[in-house]
Amino acid sequence: MRKKLSLVIVTLLVVNLFSITAVYAENAKNQVNEIQVWESYFGEGEKYALKKMDSLYFTDSGAWGKGNVINILSHELDQKMIGIGGALTESAVSVINSLPADKQQEIYDAYYDESGANYSIVRTHIGSCDFSTSEYTYAPTETSDLSNFSIDPDKDDIIPAIKRALTYNAYLKVFAAPWAPPGWMKHSGIRYGNGDGSGINAGSVSSIPNHILPKYYPLYAKYFVEYLKAYKEEGIDFYSISVQNEAQNNPNWEACTWSINTTIDFISNHLGPRLNEEGFEDVKLLVWDWDKQEGAVGKGDGFISFNKALLQSSASKYIDGIGFHWYGPLDLADEIVKRPTWAVDDFKNIAYFHKNYPNTLLVATEGCQEKGPWLNSLDPAKRYVFDMINDFKFGTTGWIDWNIVLNTSGGPLHRETNYCHAPMMVDTTNNNIIYNPAYYVFKHMSRTIRPNEVRVETESTSRTYRKGDVTTVFDDKDYEFTKGLHEVAFLDNETGRIKLVVGNISNKVQECVIREGGRYVTTSIKPYTLVTFSIAPTLDIDYNAASNKSATASSYESNPFHDYSPSQAIDGDTDTRWASDWEDEESITIDLGEEKSVVGVDLLWENGWTNEYEILVSSNNTNWTTAKHVNGSNMDIIEIDDMYPTTINFAPVTGRYVMLKGVNRNQSYGYSLYEMQIVIRD
Repeated sequence: MRKKLSLVIVTLLVVNLFSITAVYAENAKNQVNEIQVWESYFGEGEKYALKKMDSLYFTDSGAWGKGNVINILSHELDQKMIGIGGALTESAVSVINSLPADKQQEIYDAYYDESGANYSIVRTHIGSCDFSTSEYTYAPTETSDLSNFSIDPDKDDIIPAIKRALTYNAYLKVFAAPWAPPGWMKHSGIRYGNGDGSGINAGSVSSIPNHILPKYYPLYAKYFVEYLKAYKEEGIDFYSISVQNEAQNNPNWEACTWSINTTIDFISNHLGPRLNEEGFEDVKLLVWDWDKQEGAVGKGDGFISFNKALLQSSASKYIDGIGFHWYGPLDLADEIVKRPTWAVDDFKNIAYFHKNYPNTLLVATEGCQEKGPWLNSLDPAKRYVFDMINDFKFGTTGWIDWNIVLNTSGGPLHRETNYCHAPMMVDTTNNNIIYNPAYYVFKHMSRTIRPNEVRVETESTSRTYRKGDVTTVFDDKDYEFTKGLHEVAFLDNETGRIKLVVGNISNKVQECVIREGGRYVTTSIKPYTLVTFSIAPTLDIDYNAASNKSATASSYESNPFHDYSPSQAIDGDTDTRWASDWEDEESITIDLGEEKSVVGVDLLWENGWTNEYEILVSSNNTNWTTAKHVNGSNMDIIEIDDMYPTTINFAPVTGRYVMLKGVNRNQSYGYSLYEMQIVIRD
């Protein structure tokens, strides 16, 4: 009995050891495949930010729908981030200072505390701007040496506010821009634009020149330096300054216009050398600081033409980056109904500089919803999600909101009635703080996207933009484009995980498939919701193995109007396709150029022609190994837009050639394949 009992015990121990090992293995696999999820909702009703949701888990195979498919390309890293923030204008600070101490603390905590938005950037103005409570300059009367220069106007509000923000984060990056030099330096003699009253944003319509006189360039360069020195004495160092806010705008508030040539002259011969001589060479110098349009009416020189000229000039050695705003061109239909104008076709201009001038900082330095306060409105929140995500997607390193807080009228202002929205607004009659939907957007984005993190490339079938394309980003300016999902991803420096941010700005639930490293998961995003998916990456997967490779086929249809050759299935264009003869055993073969470890294939079929077929791999194009046999009639395929994208994953097979070989068609026509991408393990 003892011997039998011992045998049973030993057997149980062995079984238990195997079971424990299996459990550990399964747990390890689950940890790798676990997707941590945080959600923020900014729609109607109760809003919230960064709520921890149930985890999702990747699986190794399945089908995906064309509409919202996000591929995370973990091995492709791009620009380093500097963060997200907002502006401490005199108007914003005056609203904060009007509140009781506990309410002031609430606003600072909401923006700068780690439990709040945890902002990493603050912007302010050099001298008064449109969102100041009065007009002022640091040198109100002309002197030959700026002997009367003083930042005293900032010492009661802006300087204490910046210092308070710095107590939360000593590494907060401080930006500043002038709206105008002292009036006596300008041709018009006043700091405002449009001296003849020709209207807001009138551009070149004004008959009175709005530029600074060249004889004052040396003094104006000194003006910048004195400002930096004075703030340094207050314990505030600047990360960046702009030469001019809205370099060619001419509104009815503080403004100064700069042409390409005058900007080059001022930077090359005055401001740049002066900054270096005075020890401020590390302060990043930004140019333009205006809208993204190229060739818009009333905009003077375009975004590309202006900045390209500067970056190819003698001034380039002093220029660190380009600042830009999100305001769209004049749209009469929008003006009539008082709705926001979304500049949906300007991201290609950002992409142009990111591609051609990769060492140039691209910073969204200002964005807010104009035309009123927009209290509790979804419109600004949706626009922030859309613009921030796509700016980052196309190469932007930082994003700065305009006023962090305003009163419920959208002010205060000291001159024009350009009332605006802010993420937080205060009813000054009862000191009630209103958290607009946009606040929850900024809290989610800023807490998720941190300084020094690096953007990870993603590809989404929900947009017409394709990697490397800087000429055609979106099909048109249709508002329908703004309805749907937008995504961007970053590598978390602390955890090594990828943070995929997906925003749904539509009023419908959006199904979404996320793919990374040969794995996929299907989920859904609620309306007016931002979601961050935290993913442990598989860094050795290449989804573009077929790019620039050759393809052959057993046949293809001859057509005088369309090219149906096999190369059309590997060109990255979902509008072109390979179409075979009308036989069962037709095939297409891709030459990878060298042996690779092949672990999957992505196929985009036309019209649900999900046939029975095989995926084969070969080292010599003669001897083939079957990696996967697929019976199309049994596959779980999602039908969207009459196109059938399919992911096929399998155990690694080494080879140079990958063949899709038909077995049986499920219709009378031939095989019709828009895209065939090979997934390899490096």
